[in-house]
This record gives sequence, C-alpha cells and structure tokens, in this order.
Amino acid sequence: MIEKTDTVESIISNNIVRPLFKPVFIYISFTAIFTINVLIYIISNDFYQTYFCGEDKVIEWITFFAYFMCSISGCAVLLFYRKYMNKWTIIYLFGLSFFLFICAGEEISWGQRILGFATPEGLIEHNQQKEFNIHNINIEVIHPRDIIGIFNYMWGFILPIGFFLKYRSKGSTWRRYIFSPVAAPCFFWAEFLNFIIKPIHKYWGPGMETATYQIIINQTEEMVEMFWGLSALVGMLSLYIAWHFFSTNESDALVKSTHIRHSRESVNPEPVETIGIASFRGMANKG
Repeated sequence: MIEKTDTVESIISNNIVRPLFKPVFIYISFTAIFTINVLIYIISNDFYQTYFCGEDKVIEWITFFAYFMCSISGCAVLLFYRKYMNKWTIIYLFGLSFFLFICAGEEISWGQRILGFATPEGLIEHNQQKEFNIHNINIEVIHPRDIIGIFNYMWGFILPIGFFLKYRSKGSTWRRYIFSPVAAPCFFWAEFLNFIIKPIHKYWGPGMETATYQIIINQTEEMVEMFWGLSALVGMLSLYIAWHFFSTNESDALVKSTHIRHSRESVNPEPVETIGIASFRGMANKG
C-alpha cells in the first residue's frame, strides 16, 4: 500500500521497477520470448510472416518500445536525482539517454512508414533498405549498426563484469553509471543469435528454399536487435535502482546527522546571554 509520504521516484522504484527487476524473472522472460518466437514460426509460418516478419511488425515494435523506454528511464534518473549529480554526470546520463532514443527512432525509420514521407534522394543511394535511417547506410570504415554492437559489448559485458569483479559492494559508485551484471546474460541472447547466423548461412543455407532462407536470416537479425533493446532496458532500470538506492542512503545519512546534532544541542545547549534578577535589583537601587 502506497503511503501519502512516498515520493514519485519511490513509488516508481518500489512498486514498478523493483518487482520487475528480479534476475530469475528476467531470464525466464527472455527465454520465453525466444521460445515463443520460434514456436510460432514452426506452428504457422503464414501467421509468423503476417504479424512478426518484416517492417512494422511485432518484433520491430518491441525493439522500438524497449529502446524508447530506455531513454525514458534515463530521463527519469535525471529528473528525480539530478540534485545528487555534478555537471559531467548529467552530461553522461543525458548522452546515454539520447543515444538510446536515437536507437528507438532508427528502428522505425523515424516514423517514415507511419507518416508517409519519402526518403531523400541523396540517402536512397547509400541506404541498403532505401529508408530514412542511419544504421542501414553503407560506410566503408565502420557500419553504423556496428556502433550499437560495440556499445552492447562494452556496456553489456566488458564494463559490468569488469567492475563487478573488482568492486562487488552494492553501493559502489560504478553501479550508477554502468549497467548491472544482471543484464550481461540478457545480452548473451543477442550474441547467441549472432553466433548461429554463420553456420545457418554456411551449412544449411544452400539446401533451403530462397524465401525460407531469407526469412530466417532477416528475422534472426531483427531478433538480435530486439534482444539488444530489451537488454539495454534491463541495464537502464538497474541504473534507476542504483540512483534510488544512493539517494535513499544520502537522505538517511542527512536525517541521522541532523538527529545527532539536535541531540547534542539538547544535552549541551549553547550559553544564552541573560540579565540576572540581582542585576535588576542593583539597577533599581541605583535609581
């Protein structure tokens, strides 16, 4: 039951984020998403192609909402806990939230098919899907999609596991800036799918029908992006929890120090300048 004294950030943390942020629940959910996706494809290929396969379908919208909620989570951290941050922390968290917002917009080509606007001619020449987005542009040095992959490797595996092995305390400062290690197994699903694409392409591809092969390859890539988005959402929720934990401890410490100060003042009150009764009598006699 929510108390009237609860703040908005406490309500969100205690009644929404924390109940969902359970490792077992998260891992079962990710396994279920993968299993359901495969089963639907096996049971009814037509149904899968109609509602799951391709642009503006279920998987793409899940990816969009996951990245969009990532950016919302980052904004919530800035909104509720900004008073505990310095300038560089604000810049970092804003940049992280903005990057994830871009990922959300890129996933649906910034609403191009919904709003119905055309792709600029200059972009058509360089975009693999002829769409209004950046991550499908052909660039020789590095593919824009690889930038998202590098981000996932760094924030999903390397940094969380590295910092956790060195600093395991629940209140460690790094937890307010780097995704929780809880998110690492989530990113594994995306890398697992990336891993199986190669043997499918090499060993099973030549024996498949062209249409079936194309569906499997394309949808595997779509699922990789979906799991990237969902994993990033787990990571951003872990940052929210870390900042709430930090702010609660700071508030408790402030209340405790104030209580101690007041207790000391009540035991040893500061001397107050007074005029004694004798002084008044002396002044009266002089008068």
